[in-house]
Amino acid sequence: MKRLFTSLIVCLTITTMSWSQDTLSCNPDTSFINSGTIVDPAPYINDTIGDVLPDACINEPYDLTIFLHPPATFSTSGLEVPVIWFRIDSVLNLPEGITYSCSTGDCIFPADSISCMFLSGTPTSANTEEVYALEIALTVNVGLQFPVTFPDPTLAPGTYEIVVHPEGDPACGTVPVLDVQATPDWITLFPNPAAEQLTVEVRNGLTPIKNIQIWDQSGSLIKEVPTEQWTGTRQINLQDLPSGFYITTIRTADQIYRSKFIKNLAAI
Repeated sequence: MKRLFTSLIVCLTITTMSWSQDTLSCNPDTSFINSGTIVDPAPYINDTIGDVLPDACINEPYDLTIFLHPPATFSTSGLEVPVIWFRIDSVLNLPEGITYSCSTGDCIFPADSISCMFLSGTPTSANTEEVYALEIALTVNVGLQFPVTFPDPTLAPGTYEIVVHPEGDPACGTVPVLDVQATPDWITLFPNPAAEQLTVEVRNGLTPIKNIQIWDQSGSLIKEVPTEQWTGTRQINLQDLPSGFYITTIRTADQIYRSKFIKNLAAI
């Protein structure tokens, strides 16, 4: 299932159309900015947490934008040290024909900045694998420089994988069935950032909600709110959650919708 669908959430943060490299822009969605998240789309953990990267096809153009937010501090040996910059040194195990570039040109990203890495090109017939597990090799400068590889069990757990299909494969040029969708406009979560409470408003009385779940960035289920088929407005208490970036899944009888919010003790 993981290889056969690309969620609408991914479509909010990546470009999969056949654009030339010089038309790609670096415009992250507002929920990513100031969220504390290091990378978006996040590495895939399970069918709720993280994002499945778009599949690729032999001899068809491929474009993907990954948003990067180097943190202001970095934990090493139990110490929090100020970050000066991150640098992307290479992207390992890219399919043949796909290359990477950066919005900064030199692939150096100052601490606490928002930048982009672009994967683009046309996979060639020289590709012999079906699944390419990507690794992003970084150098972190905290006064001293040391290497880091993404995905990382501590910083960004999960996997980045691109599935490459043969030319003419039925999966090429089709829109697969979606298991998880972006939250529709008839479901609103506010405020965002939130402090003590998150309000969920459902304005479509024909689609009752079965439950609401809140997940942290590691893929752990933090809170579940049984709803007993309700519509209308409901408040979720966030006082027991630490500040950070969370994913909310809202389940109806036949669909799961996903959105992001920030818990911020300073929010009003």
